[in-house]
Amino acid sequence: MVRDRKREIATDALFLGPAVILFAMIVVAACMLGVYYAFTDWNGISLQSNWVGWENFRTIFGDDPQLGYSALFTLRLTLTSVVLSNVIGLGLALLVTRAIAFADGFRAIFFLPNVIGGIILGFIWRFIFTSAIPAIGDLTGWGFFELPWLGDAFTGFWAIIIVFTWRTTGYLMVIYIAAIMAIDGALIESAQIDGASSVQMFRRIILPLITPAITICLFLMLSWATKIFDGIFSLTRGGPFDSTEAFCLEVIVLNATEHVTAAVQPEQRGQDGGPRFGPVHANHHLWSAIRPRRVVIANDDTFDLRCLRGHRGD
Repeated sequence: MVRDRKREIATDALFLGPAVILFAMIVVAACMLGVYYAFTDWNGISLQSNWVGWENFRTIFGDDPQLGYSALFTLRLTLTSVVLSNVIGLGLALLVTRAIAFADGFRAIFFLPNVIGGIILGFIWRFIFTSAIPAIGDLTGWGFFELPWLGDAFTGFWAIIIVFTWRTTGYLMVIYIAAIMAIDGALIESAQIDGASSVQMFRRIILPLITPAITICLFLMLSWATKIFDGIFSLTRGGPFDSTEAFCLEVIVLNATEHVTAAVQPEQRGQDGGPRFGPVHANHHLWSAIRPRRVVIANDDTFDLRCLRGHRGD
């Protein structure tokens, strides 16, 4: 018994060991190192750094009034997109799993936006919102098509929601299709024989049985929405006047600010005269799902933050 138990432990270690080691090296170690750098004035290059304690956190809370708004905007964006994407994705899954013509073609069409990169989608929809939709408005005179989709805080928020939902719905639809197809057909047939309506079958049979898929889709959308950057950057760049600046974009702006500060204020430079990345790491760890990004500064002496801030200063 003891020998079998030891053999089982050895087998588990053999198969899990490499994966655990790689995970610890790539994810855990990087995360812990980022936490450490959040309390230093590391410049991103030097092997040395000075411990500054909570100074970086005081900097981002005291010197960056945009931080709170960006967090609130990201929260609104997350809650809205999670609900809309899951509801539409589930509705499309119910539609294409019915016996309709060209069902497989519809699945491919609905999934296609997820294949296109976020930056490309942002530029495509930017053209649609700034050129195609106004042209339709000029022809029809309908007020909906004459809205300033990227020129107002309210419509800018919903423009991002439209693009993000359009991009993610197809992926969620595929997950819901798999869950619906896994339901035993005998249950549906029995309910139909008993005279159950489509709404009753959905509430009493389909919805309870696809709960695991709903959980997966909810967490996927929470992760995607809190990390959204590329779509907003290419669509609105945080404008107008930083009204659509999500948390990830705020981190990038802070990153660029550190470069500019190091260029024009030598007394604010970090170790070895470079920019201080401590506030950037501190900002990272205020949000649980931040992807690492890098800003390339073409000229440290003349970098205009409006290229990231959208219309600020216009």
